[in-house]
Amino acid sequence: MLIIKDSMILIHLAKMQILADSCRHFGNVLIPSKVYEETVINGKKNGHPDSR
Repeated sequence: MLIIKDSMILIHLAKMQILADSCRHFGNVLIPSKVYEETVINGKKNGHPDSR
């Protein structure tokens, strides 16, 4: 099964500290480059501590 995660899902799973477990559970997880940029790159630039 292929899972595609958007920004909202990544942010909420990270805040609940279950993002890694979720990715392991589903196996094939696709995070589009724009979603990565929005959540991780821009999150770090904006000082969000949960941007990894």
